[in-house]
Amino acid sequence: PEPDVALEDTLEPSQMALVVTPLVGFDTQCRRLGMGGGWYDRSFAFRHDRPAPPWLVGAAFAVQQVESLPVASWDVPVDAICTEDGTLFPSAAPVNA
Repeated sequence: PEPDVALEDTLEPSQMALVVTPLVGFDTQCRRLGMGGGWYDRSFAFRHDRPAPPWLVGAAFAVQQVESLPVASWDVPVDAICTEDGTLFPSAAPVNA
């Protein structure tokens, strides 16, 4: 269950330092497939215009990696994806854990 937290006790997305988000799938360019609700892309749309923070990191299992995913103009990329096999950065080879 989600915690019962009052809205006034939460941070705005731009105030966060690090966000770890689960993924349904990802590819070698760190394109992500989320749950389809758009919450992530709406919340972090400001990252199109500025660098981290917050650092956006996807959490997944290596088996969730696919060859390629499509990209839409509203998609907000992650800065890295961490799996049990290592950490993947956009346009880079994986770093073994």
